[in-house]
Amino acid sequence: MPDTDLLRASRDGDQFYYHWAARQALKLLLPGADLTAIAIEGVSHDDTEGRYGEDVIDIAEYYGATGLREANRVVYRQLKHSTTRATEEWTVSGLAGTVTGFAEKYRRIRLESPGLEQKVTFEFLSNRPVRDSVLRAIGILAAGGERGAYAQEVKFLKQYAGFSGDTDGEATFFNQLQVDPTAPGLLRLEGLFRLDLAGFLPGAPDVQPLLLKEMIARRATSLETNHVVDCSTVLTALGVPPKRVLPAPNLIERPERVIVTPQTRAIVDDIVRLAQRPVIVHAAGGVGK
Repeated sequence: MPDTDLLRASRDGDQFYYHWAARQALKLLLPGADLTAIAIEGVSHDDTEGRYGEDVIDIAEYYGATGLREANRVVYRQLKHSTTRATEEWTVSGLAGTVTGFAEKYRRIRLESPGLEQKVTFEFLSNRPVRDSVLRAIGILAAGGERGAYAQEVKFLKQYAGFSGDTDGEATFFNQLQVDPTAPGLLRLEGLFRLDLAGFLPGAPDVQPLLLKEMIARRATSLETNHVVDCSTVLTALGVPPKRVLPAPNLIERPERVIVTPQTRAIVDDIVRLAQRPVIVHAAGGVGK
């Protein structure tokens, strides 16, 4: 039974990843969204030539374009979920592989395209808390300050990042490293995902949550040669045309001629003045709204 429980916890981590990425992909549908594409299990094909450090990148988000050079900003994100240790704090050693991989990616970007590293963010996301001393050590390194009371954590983080004598690069990297321990657990995340999806589709969602999540899961494997998700990919997975996605375009035709009586204007003015907040008038058709 204990082995089975460990296996279930591992499966929880996979499902957390798929649900989180699927929920994030819904942002591609927002009107005027700056988020353009999401790469699953790595980065887009139009990123760096060298693939150093990309084994720790679960999701790469591209804003404004689908490639590193054209995008306005890029977020490289690693997702970590725990079922059995949800309340156990991450220590500095728990971030070793993440910091090493992210730092390698940072240096590769700076080597191939100097200057582009300024628009990149690295994020470690988890449903587990992170020890305060680790967060403070990251802040110290980002500011280029003295080690102080957190010398041990600062020492290990510097070793993991491996910048040697490049203090400027080290400070910039840690300034662009974010640690977010506020991710919801799997059960709550599943509910939030379904709730968010319901806000995009008329009526109650049917199989759409499963279809979207399966699309993400498939792109995390070798079954799909293209592991980049964009707006059209999400719509195809949901099986809906763009016009059926909420908020739907306004189809109410404005009448050519509107007769406003003095009484109507007085009533409207009184309602607006007394309510002091936006007012929506609704009633059955034909009653003279």
